[in-house]
Amino acid sequence: NTATSSEDKLFANIAITKVSGGAEDYVNVRKKPTTESKVVGKIYNNSGAKILEKTNNGWYKIVSGNCTGYIKSDFFVTGSSAKSRALDNGYVQAEAKDAIHVRAEANTNSKVVTNVYKNETYTIKKFDKTGEWIKVKIKAGVSGWISAQYANVNINMETAITRKEEKAKIKKEREAAKAAAEEEARRKAEEEAARKAAEEEAEPISKTQRIPDDIVR
Repeated sequence: NTATSSEDKLFANIAITKVSGGAEDYVNVRKKPTTESKVVGKIYNNSGAKILEKTNNGWYKIVSGNCTGYIKSDFFVTGSSAKSRALDNGYVQAEAKDAIHVRAEANTNSKVVTNVYKNETYTIKKFDKTGEWIKVKIKAGVSGWISAQYANVNINMETAITRKEEKAKIKKEREAAKAAAEEEARRKAEEEAARKAAEEEAEPISKTQRIPDDIVR
């Protein structure tokens, strides 16, 4: 079975976080393989990491984005489970090396559905058992098989965030929220000023107002 070559190598050291609670849940990345160790970053649910080392006490040393550290292996799926999760979430991409036929079935005698061209990237839906063909999604409702030898396969996932990156992100979000609030206040003030100006312009002369004698009638 040739599927164990490039395909298995691709996922050999890949781990994907599995944290209960959904996309907003995360697990801390620590400097050393203990819960007492300093937190150097965090990684959210369904994010990816590369395993650098497996410890004897059930931790993985990982690198994810700019963050390197330790996480308990309980929070990760690996191997075939990581592969399935990556495919289900659309993390695996195929970049065409050249112009390629997209076929209805995984063989060269099958009907051509469409073509893809050099440097175009598409989401991989599955690999065939031989590892020689890849099923890609072209657009909504359109998918087909391309020859694996004419595609570069990459895994593109969300990654961990360092403490420094998190602080910068929070600062940026606060600044954006402040700017948005100031802009909203300015807009409302302008609207109120325009409303008052329009009211004053439309207001008729009151009967009690005396017209100056020097105005020609």
